Amino acid sequence: MYFVGFIGNSFPIIQAYKIFVNRSAVDVSLWGYLIFFWGVTSWLIYGILQRDRVLITTNSFATFSSLVCMIAILFFT
Repeated sequence: MYFVGFIGNSFPIIQAYKIFVNRSAVDVSLWGYLIFFWGVTSWLIYGILQRDRVLITTNSFATFSSLVCMIAILFFT
């Protein structure tokens, strides 16, 4: 499950990389990443409460990657 969690949650990092390389976030929705951030943060809190290492690890990565992408969107919009 670690592998699936990291692959599924790596897309914001790929998007952030594309934004930084192109220096443009014109076609990227901030609202979409805000909703994604809210969802993975909720799962992270749930994982912490349940003490589930898979949920904590993968959703920590997803929370961080979505935050990086949102910063990139705000910086290059």
